[in-house]
Amino acid sequence: MRNVIGFIRNASPVIFIILICFCLWALNARNGQFEATNDRLNETVKILRERNVALYDRNDTLAHTMNNLTNRVGELGNLLSVETKRRADAEVRGNQLQRENEFLKSLKQCRIAIDPNSAEKGKKDANTVVIQAAPAGE
Repeated sequence: MRNVIGFIRNASPVIFIILICFCLWALNARNGQFEATNDRLNETVKILRERNVALYDRNDTLAHTMNNLTNRVGELGNLLSVETKRRADAEVRGNQLQRENEFLKSLKQCRIAIDPNSAEKGKKDANTVVIQAAPAGE
């Protein structure tokens, strides 16, 4: 028993050094694995950055296109507003003419006469013809 204890006492520094060397070897192996993983992650980050740059470029293009589309829709809205007002005015004029026509029909003495002066006006402007509608006798 004394031999075993003596052997352990004499060999303990060597065993301790072997244990430390084994731990260092294991740490070195883990470090190599971590370096390989780190390299793969760095490569992935580079790829993702390139994709992000491409997406930012596409996003800028899309934003520019949407801005143009929004401006165009605004222009069309303005055009639609003007056209709606024009048509509403035309409808009001049409309704006024319709009421005037109904009034003239209600008199049952409607006549259409060509303005005798229209010939002179026609000489000045070939596209001008004046037609008057009024009840007979006026």
